[in-house]
Amino acid sequence: MPVNKVPFDEVKGYFQAIWANSAEPLFHEIAWDCLEKAGLTSYENEKTHALIHVYAYVIQMLCEEFSYFAYDETCNYDYEGPDEEPLTDAAIGWLYRDVIDTIGYANLDDCFSTSASEMLSELVGELRHVVADVLFDQLRQPPIESLLYYSIMGKPSRTSTGNASCIENQPFQTKEALLHYCANEDFCIEDVFDFSHASGILHWLSCRSCATDD
Repeated sequence: MPVNKVPFDEVKGYFQAIWANSAEPLFHEIAWDCLEKAGLTSYENEKTHALIHVYAYVIQMLCEEFSYFAYDETCNYDYEGPDEEPLTDAAIGWLYRDVIDTIGYANLDDCFSTSASEMLSELVGELRHVVADVLFDQLRQPPIESLLYYSIMGKPSRTSTGNASCIENQPFQTKEALLHYCANEDFCIEDVFDFSHASGILHWLSCRSCATDD
């Protein structure tokens, strides 16, 4: 059976930049490259095709969680599915049934009173470690926290105005530029965040993006 791949362009519509004029879309693409390298963007049937689309929601959720711990930016991601191929409401139901089947409910039909958006939210939670494990394993140099931080903050550059100079942050234009900068920049969570926020981020990192209520 031929194997197909889901390119980034097919899923980029699921992503929402949390910060205006940032390079977050570049991080989304870098994360998708990691999944492709791990073989998680290849599919052989309609169900696995839909499953891969759910991975995009997981990446978005991880970005939102980082913003929550780093900047107190509340996670308000919309889990409304597109209800179109391949991630239709029916496909979400198939995938959800697979998840709850592993839990061992006596009557699976009793579990389908929820909406497609609620089932999608549950799927994202169940699949978070599948995606997070790949990202945390592959994004070690540069580390994931550096990429997340600089994708939001941009590249610091010094500009001169008369006799004065100031630091302005400019967004990165390519994923290669973001990766190169982060790989060559000394970055320490404690140097850029206060104790409270740094502690939250470090806990999130140490648990490989544990759920926010863990």
